[in-house]
Amino acid sequence: QCWSVTELTIPSNIKTIGKDAFSGLGDQSGAEINLIIPQNVTSVGYEAFARTKAIRTVTVEGGRSENLQLNGAFRVCNELETVD
Repeated sequence: QCWSVTELTIPSNIKTIGKDAFSGLGDQSGAEINLIIPQNVTSVGYEAFARTKAIRTVTVEGGRSENLQLNGAFRVCNELETVD
Protein backbone atom coordinates (compact mmCIF):
# COMPACT_ATOMS: atom_id res chain seq x y z
CA GLN A 1 0.00 0.00 0.00
CA CYS A 2 1.01 3.61 -0.64
CA TRP A 3 0.57 5.45 2.64
CA SER A 4 2.00 8.91 1.95
CA VAL A 5 0.67 9.76 -1.52
CA THR A 6 -0.73 13.30 -1.76
CA GLU A 7 -0.83 13.71 -5.53
CA LEU A 8 -1.65 11.33 -8.34
CA THR A 9 -1.05 12.23 -11.96
CA ILE A 10 -2.54 9.86 -14.49
CA PRO A 11 -0.76 10.16 -17.87
CA SER A 12 -2.86 11.54 -20.72
CA ASN A 13 -2.23 8.44 -22.87
CA ILE A 14 -4.10 6.17 -20.41
CA LYS A 15 -7.57 5.09 -21.63
CA THR A 16 -8.62 2.63 -18.94
CA ILE A 17 -7.93 2.51 -15.20
CA GLY A 18 -8.23 -1.12 -14.15
CA LYS A 19 -10.06 -2.85 -11.33
CA ASP A 20 -8.51 -2.16 -7.90
CA ALA A 21 -5.69 -0.16 -9.57
CA PHE A 22 -5.32 2.34 -6.72
CA SER A 23 -7.51 0.80 -4.04
CA GLY A 24 -6.53 1.97 -0.55
CA LEU A 25 -4.16 4.63 -1.90
CA GLY A 26 -2.80 7.32 0.41
CA ASP A 27 -4.66 6.51 3.60
CA GLN A 28 -2.19 8.32 5.80
CA SER A 29 -3.91 10.38 8.47
CA GLY A 30 -4.48 13.93 7.28
CA ALA A 31 -3.53 13.26 3.66
CA GLU A 32 -5.72 14.72 0.92
CA ILE A 33 -5.72 13.75 -2.74
CA ASN A 34 -7.36 15.83 -5.45
CA LEU A 35 -7.55 13.46 -8.40
CA ILE A 36 -7.58 14.59 -12.03
CA ILE A 37 -8.68 12.04 -14.61
CA PRO A 38 -7.45 12.86 -18.15
CA GLN A 39 -10.06 13.32 -20.85
CA ASN A 40 -8.76 10.27 -22.78
CA VAL A 41 -9.87 7.91 -19.98
CA THR A 42 -13.11 6.21 -21.02
CA SER A 43 -13.52 3.65 -18.25
CA VAL A 44 -12.57 3.35 -14.60
CA GLY A 45 -12.66 -0.20 -13.24
CA TYR A 46 -14.66 -1.52 -10.31
CA GLU A 47 -13.21 -0.30 -7.00
CA ALA A 48 -10.25 1.29 -8.81
CA PHE A 49 -9.99 3.87 -6.01
CA ALA A 50 -12.08 2.08 -3.35
CA ARG A 51 -11.32 2.55 0.34
CA THR A 52 -9.19 5.60 -0.42
CA LYS A 53 -9.98 7.91 2.47
CA ALA A 54 -7.62 10.60 1.19
CA ILE A 55 -9.51 11.38 -2.04
CA ARG A 56 -11.45 14.63 -1.60
CA THR A 57 -12.26 15.69 -5.16
CA VAL A 58 -12.27 14.08 -8.57
CA THR A 59 -12.08 16.23 -11.70
CA VAL A 60 -12.56 14.75 -15.14
CA GLU A 61 -10.76 16.86 -17.74
CA GLY A 62 -12.99 18.17 -20.49
CA GLY A 63 -16.01 18.25 -18.16
CA ARG A 64 -17.26 14.82 -19.22
CA SER A 65 -17.84 13.20 -15.82
CA GLU A 66 -21.42 12.28 -16.78
CA ASN A 67 -20.13 10.26 -19.77
CA LEU A 68 -17.35 8.42 -17.95
CA GLN A 69 -18.06 4.84 -16.88
CA LEU A 70 -17.12 4.77 -13.20
CA ASN A 71 -18.28 1.21 -12.40
CA GLY A 72 -18.26 1.61 -8.60
CA ALA A 73 -14.73 3.03 -8.76
CA PHE A 74 -15.08 5.16 -5.63
CA ARG A 75 -16.85 2.76 -3.28
CA VAL A 76 -16.22 3.40 0.40
CA CYS A 77 -14.48 6.73 -0.26
CA ASN A 78 -16.22 8.40 2.67
CA GLU A 79 -14.31 11.68 2.42
CA LEU A 80 -15.05 12.19 -1.31
CA GLU A 81 -16.81 15.53 -1.70
CA THR A 82 -17.21 16.10 -5.44
CA VAL A 83 -16.89 14.44 -8.84
CA ASP A 84 -16.86 17.04 -11.64
